[in-house]
Parts: sequence; structure tokens; C-alpha cells
Amino acid sequence: MRLYDITEQYVRLLALADESDEDFSDALDGLEDELEAKADNMAAVVRMLDVQAEAAKAEAARLVARAKALEARAQRVRAALLHAMDAAGQPKLAGARFTVSARNSAARVEIVDESTIPVEFVEVVETRRVNKAAIKAAIKAANEEGEVRDGVVIVGDAAGYGTATVPGVEMVRGRTLQIR
Repeated sequence: MRLYDITEQYVRLLALADESDEDFSDALDGLEDELEAKADNMAAVVRMLDVQAEAAKAEAARLVARAKALEARAQRVRAALLHAMDAAGQPKLAGARFTVSARNSAARVEIVDESTIPVEFVEVVETRRVNKAAIKAAIKAANEEGEVRDGVVIVGDAAGYGTATVPGVEMVRGRTLQIR
């Protein structure tokens, strides 16, 4: 869908997408198309915004890659300058714009062989993660097949019908818009 395929009022709506939600909602309410035409034109606006978002993401990725390349190049130039200063025995150089000095940095620990480090210097970190897919499968199996696993609770309603759940969990079903 090209921008010129959208009527002028939807082009204005597209421009208001960057403005406040209130201005956008007011403009949306002011459209006087039939629901089908309104939906079709709004889907075109959604597509245009999606295309712009993808273009922005691609540009951001390009800029991140460029920034990394520039940082790596700056690091190589720093290393070359430090090497040249060390080779010349010059710990400090003063130029017209910059004064450059080589200095020792603070000591840091670098692990050479982790298996030989004494246990008093090793910290064990445990990570806990809830398996949402397993919870969903267990609730689905209990509701559809009557297979109730440990940890699944059947909650009854006033009519005596039960629904499976897991304590601390709420099944949420959202609604999305599909545009084809």
C-alpha cells in the first residue's frame, strides 16, 4: 500500500500518529467513512506505521554497528599510540591540542583456569525461572482431558463446574488485530 492510496484525511491521521493520543483519537472520531472503508483505510495507516517502524529499526541497527566499528577503530588507535609511546620511552606527550599520558591502570583479576580456584573464592549462583509453557500445558490437559497433575488445582463455580488453575497463575487471553 502506497501513501498516495490513502485518502487525504487518513494522511492527516498518519501525521497525527506522532502527536498526542488525544489529538489522534479526536481525528479518528472525526472520520466519516463507513466502518468497512474506515477499517480498510486505518489498516493502510497501520501498514505505513509498521513499515516506518521497521525502517527505523533497520537504521538503528546500522547505526549501532557503525558505532561499534568506530569504537573498535578508536581502541586500535589508542593501542597503537600507547605502543609507540612505550617503545619511545615517553610516558607523556604534549601537543598543540592534547596532552597524552600513559599510566598504569588498577590491577584486575583475570581467570586463567577456573577449575583450580579454591572453593572459598567460588560463588554458586542459582537461577529460578517459572516454566510458563509447562503451566499452560498442565492447565490445558486438566481442562480438556481431565488429567490433573501435581500443582494443578480445580476451582469450582456456583454451578459445580470446575476450571483448572495453578496457584499464583492467571490465564489471560488478549485480543489482537490481524491485517492481511
